[in-house]
Amino acid sequence: MQTTDWFSGIVTPPTKEGCIALGPFGGVIDELDPCFEAFGSTTYWRTETNVGNGGSLLWTNAWSSPTPGNWARWNLDLAEAGDYEVEVYLTDPFAVYAATRYVVRHGGVESTVIVDQATEATGTAGTWVSLGAYPFAAGADQSVAVFDNYAGTVASQQHIAVDAMRITRIGVTPPAPPIGEAPPVDGEPDPDVALENETIAPPPARARSGCSIGSARPRLEPAFALSLVALLAVRRRARTRTRQRRG
Repeated sequence: MQTTDWFSGIVTPPTKEGCIALGPFGGVIDELDPCFEAFGSTTYWRTETNVGNGGSLLWTNAWSSPTPGNWARWNLDLAEAGDYEVEVYLTDPFAVYAATRYVVRHGGVESTVIVDQATEATGTAGTWVSLGAYPFAAGADQSVAVFDNYAGTVASQQHIAVDAMRITRIGVTPPAPPIGEAPPVDGEPDPDVALENETIAPPPARARSGCSIGSARPRLEPAFALSLVALLAVRRRARTRTRQRRG
């Protein structure tokens, strides 16, 4: 069927089950998404957790070969045609190789990009690195792929990080979220901003004048209490003077 990794780009990739089309503004596909595929021996794919976009990533080592041994592909199915920027997420120290090869397939055209992963990721807990902007068509048969081979000398332990890929529409601004609703975070689902059929308890009844509730006694604020004491003292002195005059 010529759909293995040895025939990359020769035929249209088969439809990936569970891979849902991205909306008109793009989106994020990580290595756990159904739109992602990793090819080659599982022996040379390493998984890291508690790092990377979404809390995990893959890595393999670059090697000297005319053909790839381990490579990966983020399959794209776009709702609308347009210009999109493509980015990949790199994390130190798993992004090392200086000549990592990416191939962006867009609208029937393939564009190759070489990325120095070490320079881009060194000293970061994770960062988005741009592969450029490209005109994409609507629909599938589009992708971003990364390969582990190089037709030359490759040093040992030249890690290639494979994590999330982000594609963002250029020149089109997403609509602002409703007032009071925070925008979603990259790679995370939209939070629920309201609970349907939520029952709100009524406020407690207030006591009417002349009545008390339970055994609670009324509480006097300090300033009010001092004013009351002063008033009683004035009235008492006034009564004393009145009695003295009458006597």
